[in-house]
Amino acid sequence: MDTYLENHPELQLKDKDGVASPPRLDISRPEALTYYTSMVDEALKVWDTRTWHMGADEYMIGSSYPDYPQLQAAATAKFGATATPDDLFVDFINQVNAHVKAQGRSLRIWNDGLTGRNPARRTRARSAGSWTPGTGRSSCATRSRNCG
Repeated sequence: MDTYLENHPELQLKDKDGVASPPRLDISRPEALTYYTSMVDEALKVWDTRTWHMGADEYMIGSSYPDYPQLQAAATAKFGATATPDDLFVDFINQVNAHVKAQGRSLRIWNDGLTGRNPARRTRARSAGSWTPGTGRSSCATRSRNCG
């Protein structure tokens, strides 16, 4: 996301010391979803495709949620005391999924660790790709029970 966020420092995720992380969108901010879905809309006008692949696999790679306490605070505010930042991220993905579905398309993601602690907040993406541990190969699973 570096290129897309370089002119939007207000949307860059900032750590507990206030240092921005240009590749990370601050999903604790409501305007982050608006910005992201506007980019999706723009891309879907160009590409005639039935699916939108969001990625979603490297959001916190090389870092950890405790470095970004605003994510925990937003998760707690939205979902209660047992919520985690993963729940907030899953919710963001689910909101993108709803946006994409409203346009008659399916969402795909690439992540094997997005379940959230609360089963009600599991990702509703149509399919999720993941690495098969120890093999270096990928797999893709269709998640029909939550696809709606």
